[in-house]
Formats: sequence, structure tokens, C-alpha cells
Amino acid sequence: MTTPSTALSRTSGLGAEGDNILEKITGRQTEIVILYGQGKSYSEIARALNISRHTVDSHLRRAKERAGCNSRVKMACDVAVAMTKRGG
Repeated sequence: MTTPSTALSRTSGLGAEGDNILEKITGRQTEIVILYGQGKSYSEIARALNISRHTVDSHLRRAKERAGCNSRVKMACDVAVAMTKRGG
């Protein structure tokens, strides 16, 4: 029987121990992805972190590439799942 968390792990790509998205992206990228996942706009993220909108975009683009995700929304979901599993 598949539990909801097992099914979520399969769809989010967080199956194997070394396949954790938090190991693939930097701490700053994680911080920005979390804010993006909370529905914050690029401008809101930039203001909160005292960086430019261009820097926000660059961090999100590079994080997406490093994580091997097809979309920023999926990446934000994967980070949220990983943070939940980690207890953060």
C-alpha cells in the first residue's frame, strides 16, 4: 500500500537519500525558492532580502538548473517537501 508521503516523494523526485534537492542548491537559493513558494513576487523577495529583482531571477534560474526541475513551481514544491521531511 502506498502512503501519501510515499506517493508525494515519488512525484516530487525526492526518493533516494542522495537525491535531496536541498543538497543540490545553495542556502541562498533555498531561501529565495521558499519565498517564491510562499507566493511572493520577485519584487517582494528582492525587497525582503535587499537584492535586485534580477538577482532573484538569477538565483531561481540557477536553482532550477541545479535541481534538474522543469519548472520553478515544481522546484518550490520539492523544496517544501524536503524542508518538511527535514523538520524545517
